[in-house]
Amino acid sequence: MNLMFAALVGCGGGPDSESSYRDCDGVRTDCTASTCVDVERCDIEKCEGETSYFFDETEYESKCRFEERVTRTTYPRDGGVGRREIRSDIDECFYEAEFDGDDFDEEGRCTNSRECSVETLDCNASDPGDPDCDTADGAAYYERAVRVLSEMDELESSMTHARANPRGRLKVDVPSSLGLTVIIPALPDFY
Repeated sequence: MNLMFAALVGCGGGPDSESSYRDCDGVRTDCTASTCVDVERCDIEKCEGETSYFFDETEYESKCRFEERVTRTTYPRDGGVGRREIRSDIDECFYEAEFDGDDFDEEGRCTNSRECSVETLDCNASDPGDPDCDTADGAAYYERAVRVLSEMDELESSMTHARANPRGRLKVDVPSSLGLTVIIPALPDFY
């Protein structure tokens, strides 16, 4: 009863609300002469709630996700191939309650699941507790972003002449009072 009521009422504070909570232990690092392992444990909670009001009753619905996540990153201190493993133990719960003035009916159900993902990392030489690693997708994204930004700089520099000497027709749509009092009196400055 208490957990269910907390999930129903503790989700923010409005008729439709959302709340989230994340609490992580500090990263624990263990190193040998050539390899380091960082482990981080996090509790993550996210709830969404909805309240419906009817003539003679109020209904509450809440959906919560409670996750215990452990991230383990193994990386060579001198650079090379590393590995990141993320394991999650997840409870997804759905709660419903009705209050009709005298009676409070509630129902809840939870499902448990586990998720695991493993990424191969490309690591540079790193200090213990501070891995300098990228995923293959992240490295490809970074390389493409650098290329696109370089092309944008090149495009902007090729437009400096056009910016210095703008030409062409300018159409301005303003209220007549602004046009009569500001725009038209300023036009001679542009000829």
